[in-house]
Amino acid sequence: MKTTVKAKGVKSKLFGTNIVLNNLPFVLFLALLGVVYIANAQRGERKLMVINKLEKEVQEVRWEYMSLKKELMIKSSPSQLAKDLDGQVVFPEKGPRILKSPQS
Repeated sequence: MKTTVKAKGVKSKLFGTNIVLNNLPFVLFLALLGVVYIANAQRGERKLMVINKLEKEVQEVRWEYMSLKKELMIKSSPSQLAKDLDGQVVFPEKGPRILKSPQS
């Protein structure tokens, strides 16, 4: 019987109001740490979502840039210019341009 009494005594001392009140600042500190941890995790997830959205947007803009660059390269090639200007009277230059300086 003495063992059961001691078990009850230990149990009551372990969760007694005196011990809980003495450790209340520590318990509140742990609760605050938990709240900060959860808030930090949510903030990190939000930032990852924004980063993923911006990466998709950059990829779309990059593809648009590359397609426009390809189109410009095709349209500015000499053979394509000759096809586009076929019906018009435009003569290509025979040689390199000669620039004269204003002093001579």
